[in-house]
Order: sequence, then C-alpha cells, then structure tokens
Amino acid sequence: MNPLAPPQTPAIRDASLRRHRSPIFILGIVQRSGTNFLNNLLLKHPDVRSPGIVWEDFYLAPADHLNAYASSLQPSWDPSWTVQLQTALGPDAVLHYLGEGLIRLMEGQYRYCVEMGQQAPPSDGPISLVTATPHTRNLDQFFRLFPDAAPVLIVRDGRAVVESGVRSFGWDYEEAMRMWAGSGQRILDFCRRPEHAERYLLTRYETLYLEPKNEMRRILDFLKLDSGRFDFEVCDTLGVMGSSELKQGEAASLHWKYVEKSKDFNPLARASHWPEALRQRFLYVAGPTMAELGYELPAADMTNHSRWSSWNRAMDRLYALELKLRRTLPGSAALLKRLRYRMLNAPQTQPAPATHAT
Repeated sequence: MNPLAPPQTPAIRDASLRRHRSPIFILGIVQRSGTNFLNNLLLKHPDVRSPGIVWEDFYLAPADHLNAYASSLQPSWDPSWTVQLQTALGPDAVLHYLGEGLIRLMEGQYRYCVEMGQQAPPSDGPISLVTATPHTRNLDQFFRLFPDAAPVLIVRDGRAVVESGVRSFGWDYEEAMRMWAGSGQRILDFCRRPEHAERYLLTRYETLYLEPKNEMRRILDFLKLDSGRFDFEVCDTLGVMGSSELKQGEAASLHWKYVEKSKDFNPLARASHWPEALRQRFLYVAGPTMAELGYELPAADMTNHSRWSSWNRAMDRLYALELKLRRTLPGSAALLKRLRYRMLNAPQTQPAPATHAT
C-alpha cells in the first residue's frame, strides 16, 4: 500500500447527502451573537452534521472577489455566449456554480471525516450539513451564490454583544458598537428586499435562550427538519461553550469545551452594569438599529438622550481624530483613546488575539 496515496473516498451514497437538503448556513450579526449555541443545538438533530473540518466557513466575506471574477469572465466571451448562458442557466450562472463548488467542498470534508472515523455517517434519510459564521459581510450576495439555501440569521442585543466582546477579546467599545450597528443594518437591508421574502429566518439569541424549545421548533420547521426526531430536552441541558464568563482575569483565556451552566449564568445581563455615558453612546451609535431589530430601549435613556447630543458629537470628533493619528502618531492616538474611555467612564481594554469563535 502506498503511504503517500490519497485516502479513498468512503462509500457514502450521494442521495443521502446531495439533492435532498441544502446546507444550513447560520449567519450571526457579529461574534458573540450565539452562532455556536444555535449550531450546537442543530447538531443534536439526527439528520444534521458538521462538515467536520471547517465549521466556520466565512464563505460570504470575500464574495465580492467571486463577483468580480464572474464579471471579468464575460468580456472575454463572444457576446452571444453570455446571452445563451444566461438564458439557459440564469443571470448568475457563474456565481451559482461557484457557490455549488463551495458546497461540494463542505461535502468533501464530511466524506473525509466519515472515513477517518471523526464524523458519524449519514442515517437512513438525507442529512444537512451546518456551518455557523459570525459575520454578515456580503450578505446581499448570499442568494447569488446559494440560490437554493435558506439562511438562518441570528441577532443579539448589541449592548450584550459589545460587552461580551470587550471581556473576551479586548474589543474597543466604540469600534464594537459601530461594527454591530453596521452589521445589523446589513441584516435589515437583506430582510427588506421583497425577493428575499420567506427565504430566510431571523431569530434572536434572547428568544432562543429564554424559550429554546419553542424557538427550536420554529427553526426546525423552517429548515424542513423533522421536529419529531429532535430531543427537545437537550435545550435545557446543553452546556456552555466559549462564553465570556469562562474568562476570568487577564491571564485567563477562552476555551471551547463544554462546561455546565452555573446557577448564576446570565448571558442577558452582560451590560447591566454600564454607566449612563456608555449607555448613551450606544444609543447614539446603534440605537436606531436596535429598535428596528425589535429590541426595546430603556425609557430613561431615551428621555435623557437629547441632553447628550453635544457630548456625542464631541465623541465623534475625538474618535475621528484618534483614527487619523493612529498611523502617524500612535502615542497621541493612545492618549486620545484613554481620554475617550474616561469620557465613557469605561475601563481600558487590552488587545486580544483575533478569533472566529462565538
């Protein structure tokens, strides 16, 4: 036997994997939004599997490059070919088949992992592969790449997301607020497009956490997965993985192993300690997006919001100047950041290594 020969593809019937169920794409508003939580719940369904190697694929993030590639092909063709191709296979035929190739990549991973004994083989019926990506860049390109898929979008209260990211990864408060608001706007724009109606599902982390059985039933029904084959008791017993509460102290680091929930575990109260300045800054940067996503904002903060308008505009100018100085005068930029944090009445954050986990 040649040790350098590639492993043989396992004898998995294509009918069990392809042409029956499209992959499940979970897309989170940003990191810390609950994509892992939902992914792990779905994996408890006997007809759902992980690809096994890359389970946070970020397929959409560079999709603009695929779009540019597809567009650059057509000028090289005879114009009549483009017309015939679009007539035969649709206006986004190139992108569609590029997306199909990415799906095949997922399936190839799964087949390899089954052969290596790292994944369970398909059950008697068709299965769905699931990936969870905490990113919405190029969300508007989703159906051009994956026209037969139905994405599940998950959002979470921006204040809790920001605080969790600060604790876990050393995020900057201002940048995290803007990142959450920008991604939330992409989700709103995506959901408003008439041609997307009934082709996606939007869920909130808070609903999934507080009413997991009801929300999972809704998600399973949308994905056309048999809810009768799902053990809903797992919703109450699934452990915690990757929570910011697992990181205690500056020397500690996050890990991605399940731990049992403590009696004090409350992911919905991450930002309950925020001072008014921090709450008002979030309201200014991300309040409209929060409201459009269906979240209630504290009445007291809304009442006092106008009193903070001049302060918020000053914060805008301070942050803009800090960004301008980061490359040329990093020391001065650091001083401005300390001033900004003092105005927010927020603790200083330390940079942390980037991570894709949520």
